[in-house]
Amino acid sequence: MSYAELSGICRQKANTIMRDIAEFERFNISAEEIIEYKESVKEFDNMQIDQELLGLVTAVTHQKGKLAEQVRSRIKELSIFIKQYVGIKSSVYQSRIIKDMSRMTDLQLYRMANGVIRIARRIDNSSASAIEGIILELETTNNLFDKIIEEKATMAENRNIATDKRIEAANQLYEKLSNYCEIGRVIWYETHEAKYNDYIIYG
Repeated sequence: MSYAELSGICRQKANTIMRDIAEFERFNISAEEIIEYKESVKEFDNMQIDQELLGLVTAVTHQKGKLAEQVRSRIKELSIFIKQYVGIKSSVYQSRIIKDMSRMTDLQLYRMANGVIRIARRIDNSSASAIEGIILELETTNNLFDKIIEEKATMAENRNIATDKRIEAANQLYEKLSNYCEIGRVIWYETHEAKYNDYIIYG
């Protein structure tokens, strides 16, 4: 059953148990316990659903993509200056300026940007002052890119943890529900068919 269906059935059966609480007390089930159970159902309902957490991850992923595009753009700009300074056949240029940055992972792109910044800062001629602004832009954007990479990873971890917590909470609610309904069926098995049916979870 869905989480919404579980919540609805738990609430319904809790109300039914309160109706028959005198009989349940013979099995050491008190009204206080059922009230506490209903509170657990409320807490379960107030847990963040996966769609909410997925929305947060999606939003951060979109921001990360925009920053990655800005990082790639600044790298391309700096690569032109570096090529002019060290030469296109230079091992420095060949090792640091990669043509297809779109295939890089986020961390590869971040490290590439740092390498380009280091090379650009070693340029010692009239171009140095001209590209300082681009270097600072890349450095600032790359630092933001690094932070949002970590933020997305943290959000993804939090989503996984929240999923596990919802599953655990749902299993605990259902386990108690099954136990209460079994007791209810035992109570009314031979004496009241309609009330016996009230404790059937399915059907």
